[in-house]
Amino acid sequence: MPHVSKIKLKKSVASDIGNTFASTLLEIRGVRGRAFLIELLTPTERIMLSKRLSIILMLSQNASYYRIRNMLRVSTSTIKRVHTAMLSGSFSEILRRTAEKKSRREFWNLIEAIARGGLPPRGARWSRPKNTGL
Repeated sequence: MPHVSKIKLKKSVASDIGNTFASTLLEIRGVRGRAFLIELLTPTERIMLSKRLSIILMLSQNASYYRIRNMLRVSTSTIKRVHTAMLSGSFSEILRRTAEKKSRREFWNLIEAIARGGLPPRGARWSRPKNTGL
């Protein structure tokens, strides 16, 4: 889990920092944006945020807690926490931006690739060879 200082910031300072961070992210796109996030975030932070986004998107597609837990290797309590936040109106901008059919298809292709763990797509190499007499 990422370390957060116990020293609290003033609300105005925290707000300014958050706004600057969001503005900077919006200005950087494409490969530069990817490089920026890789430099800025630790591997643990990238994984944490990626899993959180995946949970949000899988829940929006009515995936079961069981499927999410097994695919992403997260706890049921984590899924429940995100789901409760979604039901209370959080993540509306994420859901709006990923509602396009193309975005959903790309997301599910990524989730399937993660679930396969680097194995080829189903049927690509695992089907029985034809005309072998078997």
